[in-house]
Amino acid sequence: MKKLILPLLFVAAACQNKPQEPQVLTAPALEQKAESEKPQIVLASDIDPVCMMSVKEEYADTAMVDGKIYAFCGASCKEDFLKNPSEYLKDK
Repeated sequence: MKKLILPLLFVAAACQNKPQEPQVLTAPALEQKAESEKPQIVLASDIDPVCMMSVKEEYADTAMVDGKIYAFCGASCKEDFLKNPSEYLKDK
């Protein structure tokens, strides 16, 4: 009987000492900056010059030609554009 009491006391004591929830800490460097603090890139157009897709909200890549920044929906459009930019900019 004594052999059973000691383990039961240990289990009972362990159950009373519940582990505390981990504290979540945030580093100031990881906090998101407000939209007004983010650097603003001025694009030559809100339209991908290759596929004519809107890139106003989000774009995958950019390229600068003649001091203007053009945004692209993906790498393949950027590659096509850089092969012959004048072909895509002739009407602009």
